Amino acid sequence: MKLAKRLLALAFVVFVITLFMFNKDLKVSIGYFGLSGPIDIPFWIIVTACFSLGFLIVAIIDSVSQLKWIREQRNWAKIDKERTEQIDKVNTALRSLEDLNRQLKADLERKTSEIQDLKKQSAAADFSRIEAREKEAQLTAGPDKTP
Repeated sequence: MKLAKRLLALAFVVFVITLFMFNKDLKVSIGYFGLSGPIDIPFWIIVTACFSLGFLIVAIIDSVSQLKWIREQRNWAKIDKERTEQIDKVNTALRSLEDLNRQLKADLERKTSEIQDLKKQSAAADFSRIEAREKEAQLTAGPDKTP
């Protein structure tokens, strides 16, 4: 697309140059409101003035669109900064939750091992109580009634 625009601009410049060359001695009479009579102006001055005026208009339009683009770019940068800050906050919260999760897992493992130890102790206590009852039963039953 840029190539086509450049070729079109080059063709326009070549057209204007050849127009000047072939009409360098031509004078145009211009009559306008408020003028006492028509003014004879060389053709090349009219074409140069029109070309310059058109170039100035395009430059102004481009600068306005460039200013709009700069404003939009600033807005996008501001939005990007806000979203980056939000992402950083979410990442910080995620890291703290991961740390909390690790702590809770460690607590769970510790509590699980404590429960297992308590179950073992309870089972051992139950076993020793059963043995103590059996010995007590044997002692109360007497030495002759041993099976």
